[in-house]
Amino acid sequence: MVDVNAAQQFYITATSTPADDRPRVLKHGDLFAIFNRHGDIESFGLGEEGLFYEGTRFLSELVLYLGNSRPLLLTSTISRDNFLFSADLTNVDILDDDEVAIPRGTLHLHRSKFLWNGIYYDKFRIANYGLSPVSVPFRLNFDADFADIFEVRGTREFSALHVACIQLGVVLPLLGQIV
Repeated sequence: MVDVNAAQQFYITATSTPADDRPRVLKHGDLFAIFNRHGDIESFGLGEEGLFYEGTRFLSELVLYLGNSRPLLLTSTISRDNFLFSADLTNVDILDDDEVAIPRGTLHLHRSKFLWNGIYYDKFRIANYGLSPVSVPFRLNFDADFADIFEVRGTREFSALHVACIQLGVVLPLLGQIV
């Protein structure tokens, strides 16, 4: 049971985020990405989201978690020139032993991404608007299936295609801490 004091007698806990059905798309040269309004690439639903290069999907999943939950969407947009995606997100209620340890809206997460010269960039900036420092795990789940774009769209005749040489790298620089 969630602890509720007199000042918060009508507080409703938010421990998850609603489903999303409006994709966002970025493209630069032979590289393009399809993701949801959070900026995540999810493997369920139609299964068409991903990071594609020259017709091959290199990322089939890229999902962000704060604690054990996905953040709530405040807003997201793609610039008019289709170069930059940006999203403003916040934490859901983070529970500790059925009590709200970090109320929703305490953390603000700004996510921006763009594609350039065959490279996918994803940048995160987190701000704590609470009165004290917090410790929250930040996690990115990712997966790659290297499926051909025709396979992804449901055409099985192209399933014999294989990727001969792949260089896949992940760089995760940490430039600060949540204070």
